[in-house]
Amino acid sequence: MLPETVIHCPLCKFQGTIVYHGVNRNPCCDWANGTDSLTGCGNTHDECCPYPGVKSQKQCQHDGCTAYVHKQCHQQWLTRHRYDFPDDLKILCRNHDANYSRWVRFKAREITQSENGTIPMQPGQLTDRVPINKLWCDWAMGTMTNNGRRNPHQECCVFSHIRYVTCQHEGCTKYVHQLCHRDWLEKHCYAVPTNLPTLCRDHTESYGLWVRFTAGDIPRSQNETIPGSVAAIGEFRRQV
Repeated sequence: MLPETVIHCPLCKFQGTIVYHGVNRNPCCDWANGTDSLTGCGNTHDECCPYPGVKSQKQCQHDGCTAYVHKQCHQQWLTRHRYDFPDDLKILCRNHDANYSRWVRFKAREITQSENGTIPMQPGQLTDRVPINKLWCDWAMGTMTNNGRRNPHQECCVFSHIRYVTCQHEGCTKYVHQLCHRDWLEKHCYAVPTNLPTLCRDHTESYGLWVRFTAGDIPRSQNETIPGSVAAIGEFRRQV
């Protein structure tokens, strides 16, 4: 028996008794804008819900609103569109998020870039929209994979809902997550220093060694993985 809770469901365009979708029977995340898009491709403002099976939906914290959202989806949309947000960000639906409203008005040419309030991608550079493949964590190798199975060296982004930082190599402007950097090193049996800098793939020495090793350019002894680790096994290259 479904609970008698009133919610606006964007998938059904229906307001009334709550409607559930999918095997997990979860209420719809408002940040999907009435679609089942995981990436936002095809939606007007890249609205998406990458977590359709996750049961962590919360009711919008705007007084009187009954829409359900994932906090991660809210944060991810803001990050992709270059809006800053506080650590104690309120969980809001699209209709009650001021940044989303500004973006819609900006795209409709009702306000200027300066009034939109986005963070420039680089100092002095203003863009009306940062393409997803330019902002996605560099450790995903230009893809949106969270497991790396189809990438040549298992490159992936496992923390897409967390804000990115710029690679700490001087002059580099690529966006990365330190946790994705650490995750890749650990999976490939490289030692992770306590003071690990946040670096992209191109500026990570261990990544360069792995690429050369898998290409057959250097022997296993020069790969510098942790001694005695699984990387020392001859079949590791095909099992990762």
